[in-house]
Amino acid sequence: PLAEVREGGVETLDMSGKELGAGGGGMLACVLHRCASLLSLDVSSNALGDEGCFAVITALRKLCSLTSVSVGCNDMTPDGGLRVAQELLSHPSLTSIGLAHPILTSIESLRVADLVSASATDLQMPRAQLGPGGAGVLAGVIQQSPGVQTLDVRGNAFGDAGCTAVAKALDAVRTLRMTDNGLSVQGGWEVMEQLIPKTSLETVDGIPLAEVREGGVETLDMSGKELGAGGGGMLACVLHRCAS
Repeated sequence: PLAEVREGGVETLDMSGKELGAGGGGMLACVLHRCASLLSLDVSSNALGDEGCFAVITALRKLCSLTSVSVGCNDMTPDGGLRVAQELLSHPSLTSIGLAHPILTSIESLRVADLVSASATDLQMPRAQLGPGGAGVLAGVIQQSPGVQTLDVRGNAFGDAGCTAVAKALDAVRTLRMTDNGLSVQGGWEVMEQLIPKTSLETVDGIPLAEVREGGVETLDMSGKELGAGGGGMLACVLHRCAS
């Protein structure tokens, strides 16, 4: 809405699903520099990619009234998502980050203040269509969220790279649910190698990591856990440590 932009009165800008692509992200970034009164921005589902999304997010630095941004489903890589998270978390007025697909209205946005202040202990993001880029953003947020102890990210199509990004960020989480994310067998093994040394983590998809580390597992019932191929790789990695 260029006419409104020129008048300087844009407070809410919903650009979700406009198929902007990376170049459109650059155009939008140029416009955002002129939206000093913007309160809410939704750029979800636009195939912005890493560079397009980062261009948009960096354009928000001086928008001191901004409180809400939605960036989900933009074909980012995990590394790109991590960069976006770092930029968003450094914003002085931002209170809410949306990662889910815009049609999934039941998935709540991330409340920045609650997460950073450690008052949020339970983070539920199952089947939110986050994808690899959303995994990167989530990983960046979790790194700055010392209070989160329970994390559910099942069914988000993270893939190997996305699951690895999330696994690396879990320094305080105690319970993790991560099945149905398109992990390969090898990817599952490598993710579990990231998780086992994290001594705060007690349970991963029903696997009792705390007991595994202590070396006292004699009976392991993993029936009906819907682990999938990647979960099989994770379990295989764990079984190498179950001598008893």
